Amino acid sequence: MCICGWCVKQAANNSLFSTLMVGRYSLLFLLALSSFVLKAQTFTYDVYLFGDKIGTSTITRKVDSTTVQYSLRSHSVAEVFFFKRVSQQDYDVVYRNGKLDKVTAYNKVDDKTTIVKVIFDGTRYCVDKNKVCYTFMEPVAYSSLCLYFIEPQPNQRIFSEREAEFYNIKKNEDGAFTYALSDGVKNTFYYTNGMVTKVELKKSMITVELKLVNKSN
Repeated sequence: MCICGWCVKQAANNSLFSTLMVGRYSLLFLLALSSFVLKAQTFTYDVYLFGDKIGTSTITRKVDSTTVQYSLRSHSVAEVFFFKRVSQQDYDVVYRNGKLDKVTAYNKVDDKTTIVKVIFDGTRYCVDKNKVCYTFMEPVAYSSLCLYFIEPQPNQRIFSEREAEFYNIKKNEDGAFTYALSDGVKNTFYYTNGMVTKVELKKSMITVELKLVNKSN
């Protein structure tokens, strides 16, 4: 093995070059990897009925360069007029390039279950609502889970994942936003600095409230 000064110096230079190249490619790899990492934001709400806490709702949004994923997990148990009522919602919603791509919405109240599945096939939306299938063409850029993360515009068109139907949302005099579902449930969202701090779900004499208790980024 040659140990002359020039060879030693050349070997050191080669070693340094290799180290720099490895570091460079490692940095490029990390930068490339970071572009695929989802940025997550989660809001947690306590659910109240007649002033008593009856459950919890968690809404999450995950964002990458082309996709936005929303999820809702909610469970509550309450006694209403001496009857036990159990409610559970599990929603998974995906937007791709700013357009709704697919929905899976599971909604159960006591023994009644509604499952809605929506998928965009490239030209139209295909809906399966409890095995009743139909299609529609209207583009969807904003749906009910978006309300928790993006404050709407007055009279904005909104798609309900639960009902697979469109509604127009109106802005009230107090600054809150309201829309009513076809089953009679009126949804009102209250914002503070662009964030939903309270939601009221009202039907007849019953009002359920969601109050923000935690947020994480």
